[in-house]
Amino acid sequence: MNVLYLGHYRENSSIGYSSKRYIHAINNIDYINLSVRPLYLQKNVSSNIPPHILTCEQNSSDYYDMVIQDTFPEHYEYNGSFGKNICMPKIISRNLQHTGWIDKINMMDEVWVNSYFAEKSLRESGVDKLIKVIPEPFDLNIETSEKSESDKEFNFYSISSLEDKDNLLSLMIAYITEFDKTEGVRLIIKTQECKEEEIKKLLNRAYGISKKSSADVNEPVIIVGFVEEEKMQELMNNTDCYIDVSSGSYSTASCVEALINKKITACVEGTSCSSYISNTNGFIIKGDTRSILSDNKYSTHKISSIYEQYQIPHIDSIRSIMRNAYELTDQEKQSKIDNINTKIFDHKEFSRYM
Repeated sequence: MNVLYLGHYRENSSIGYSSKRYIHAINNIDYINLSVRPLYLQKNVSSNIPPHILTCEQNSSDYYDMVIQDTFPEHYEYNGSFGKNICMPKIISRNLQHTGWIDKINMMDEVWVNSYFAEKSLRESGVDKLIKVIPEPFDLNIETSEKSESDKEFNFYSISSLEDKDNLLSLMIAYITEFDKTEGVRLIIKTQECKEEEIKKLLNRAYGISKKSSADVNEPVIIVGFVEEEKMQELMNNTDCYIDVSSGSYSTASCVEALINKKITACVEGTSCSSYISNTNGFIIKGDTRSILSDNKYSTHKISSIYEQYQIPHIDSIRSIMRNAYELTDQEKQSKIDNINTKIFDHKEFSRYM
């Protein structure tokens, strides 16, 4: 089977990293001859392209049984000379009728999404084509290690940004107001598309709102910019609870990576990540559905408007979840870990969706 994949694998972004994983999963299927071509949304281009992807870039065919467009719907093009046209839309909100996306999606033969939330959003918005919910593929043969014995703090870890939809201010306020310096709790925040002084400014705002200072709580650890894969794994190894308070992410990768590493994970109800996390194997943060209006320069969601609906977490619920995670007994923690199902993310099983 000849397959052509179009995606953002040459970009340094969550979408770019996700794209690389899909290519790896598809390329590992014995009966597929894979060709790939890059698409670009931004100038932050990666020079670290794995050899197997470079090989796929050189592949070509006179006919493709399947063409997969892994990008935003405004870029979709239907080609009737191909056997099947498949799209992989990036969905993080509800009420998409006004976007022009639905007509673009409905001209395709098949739709792949990474969560039941995305499937529901598309159906409610008018998509009438076959939709497959396909968990993002991962290599489960990762090398993990126990938390460093020298690290005595209880570590909350979150990968976030200054985009309004990521609710980083709410996470900071919840942490600052829930814990004090005597409890041995630490919040670690990893960001990429911003400057450290901007994060510090947001943190000072959180202190002001909370009527507290760094003297009252262990100062959050802020990590900005590119971090080597080994360091990222070290951060995950030393995590006690991974917490995602985002109202929506194009990729479920950060939460899935926490699950694969058998970490207690929390996310907001009604988001893509909540397709795989529950109060049985982690924690669900309560929220409500409303619009986000923003001119935030960090926003990558070009269609943001009054018509779209997002899940906005309640700060009280974030606080409660953080407290509950911190106070889990060893038995309660192990019970949640035992209920984590990582097999659905195994890239070796991706052939079932082709």
